[in-house]
Amino acid sequence: MDKICTSVKQSRQLIELGMDIGTADMNYMYGFDDITEETIGIQSDASTGFDPDFYPGTKAFQYIPAWSLTALLNYLKSKNKFPNIKELSDGRFKLTTFIWDGTNSYQVSIANNLVDACYELVVKLLKYCNYE
Repeated sequence: MDKICTSVKQSRQLIELGMDIGTADMNYMYGFDDITEETIGIQSDASTGFDPDFYPGTKAFQYIPAWSLTALLNYLKSKNKFPNIKELSDGRFKLTTFIWDGTNSYQVSIANNLVDACYELVVKLLKYCNYE
């Protein structure tokens, strides 16, 4: 099955790096009770927050923003980054774009799927460029 959006771990890293959650187009719904945390599912909208009716012994829900391939590419486009996308002979994907990191001007990302490859470029962009 193809990956449809960033993982929870990837999403949390994007948020930590300052990615605007308003650019997310999906979200994970996490359920919490007194002891455990589990992924309930993924939704194709970007609602965020906590269930206000949580009390001990019940389950609360947290919505964690996630980004689809389209949302990641739109974010790059909004920063005037238009990656060159190539499928390699081994089935992986290679994305290349211009992002100055102080040493190299072209950044390359290679991953097993387009979401991960695009995510890696967005992380580099957030780390090396300050658009705020």
